[in-house]
Amino acid sequence: STIQKAVRSSYRLDKVVEDAIDVLLGTSIAVIRTYQQQIKELEKSIKRIMAGLSQTLESIPGIGPVFAAGIIAEIGQIERFDDETKIAKYAGLYWRTHQSGRFTAENTSLSR
Repeated sequence: STIQKAVRSSYRLDKVVEDAIDVLLGTSIAVIRTYQQQIKELEKSIKRIMAGLSQTLESIPGIGPVFAAGIIAEIGQIERFDDETKIAKYAGLYWRTHQSGRFTAENTSLSR
């Protein structure tokens, strides 16, 4: 592999040490590949589950099915919140209020 070639060209190692490094690097690479495959499978599973749920989180720019699933898991039972303001407060978010005298803007941006 590229990593093994880089190690060999960087230092002159004893054959026993070189063999041990080859085994260690080979094992580490195999573990990383296994984790990468598991992540792909989990993402597919999350996308399938999220496709069956009625929700609008993914309509927010930058929030995909995996992130939306994390938000849903973190919030838990949404019924325990009276309205979206309480959910936002729970998440540490708030909507800025734009006021001038008696005027209050209806369209406000979300802040953290």
